[in-house]
Amino acid sequence: MTSSSRVFVFGYEILKMNILSCNTVLGKVTSSKMFLFLVGFILCGIPLAVFVTLCVCLNMGPNAFFNMLLSNLCLIALASYVFFSVTLPMECYSYTTLTESYRNYLTFSGCCSTPYDSVSYIPSGWYRISGAAGTQLLTTPVSSIDICGAPYGGYFNGTLPTTAGASVTGTFCFYTGSPCSFSVAPITAINCNGYYVFYLISLSVGSKYRYCSTS
Repeated sequence: MTSSSRVFVFGYEILKMNILSCNTVLGKVTSSKMFLFLVGFILCGIPLAVFVTLCVCLNMGPNAFFNMLLSNLCLIALASYVFFSVTLPMECYSYTTLTESYRNYLTFSGCCSTPYDSVSYIPSGWYRISGAAGTQLLTTPVSSIDICGAPYGGYFNGTLPTTAGASVTGTFCFYTGSPCSFSVAPITAINCNGYYVFYLISLSVGSKYRYCSTS
């Protein structure tokens, strides 16, 4: 009786310890660890699925084997695309393109090429820089007038996002004789997985400013 009682109590203690251990482990599971677990599961599951498919197809004819293999490869490709694809903001698909060569700080110097970036030419909205204009807003401070084909050029005073779908907000500084003597904000930049789009603010009528770009 004593031995049976002790076994029962000992078994209860083990069960209790196991429950506490599970709670402790679950408490330490973070979203990043769960993501890594899912990635590992997929990477391990793909070879396993291929292996099982090959084993099943050993007793099939060549045509059935090929069809089965092709179907599994399509399913694997579809699952990988859904899991790893990035959903981009709608602004990445709705924008106005700026392609003027005089806007590019690296390839054009001097003044003056009209129209300037006043509200009549660049109303507030989303813009993508491409072609001869480069690929993005200039992010290097400028220290002179008569650049980018306008009396007063400027640069984006911020760091462009490096992650697809991410966005940052900063200030655009214009040089009119002293650093950032005139600025506009907020200017937003979105990483569209291969290119950027920028929300530019319209400038007053008759102004002689330029949103400088670069390659």
